[in-house]
Amino acid sequence: MHKLTSLLLVVSRPWFNLRRDRRGVTAIMVAMSATVLFGMAALATETGSWYFMRRNVQSAADNAAAVGAMRLSMYSSYVPAQSLTTSQSFAVAAARDALTRNNFVDGQNGVSVTIASPPTNGSLAA
Repeated sequence: MHKLTSLLLVVSRPWFNLRRDRRGVTAIMVAMSATVLFGMAALATETGSWYFMRRNVQSAADNAAAVGAMRLSMYSSYVPAQSLTTSQSFAVAAARDALTRNNFVDGQNGVSVTIASPPTNGSLAA
């Protein structure tokens, strides 16, 4: 028990000495450290919000693509007499509706929605 008490005193003694220090250096060091700590916390929070927004945008785009593909598939298979252009316009409308349901409306809050059926770039471009 004596060794534990002496160990605690050895470990905690610098903190007691720091608290009793009256030279003013301690306050400056704490202020500088707190500024850096709060700055890093703010940067981490901002980065987290960027990743959160990116995930929301990607999720909305994936959902809209799936809904548009299902709508295109539905019109292509159940209504074979339907023209391809009309089927694509129904698919684009369904995709825009899915984006609106995910709070991404074309022309609002800097959102620009572009839907291409068939794709105009990438490995599946027609």
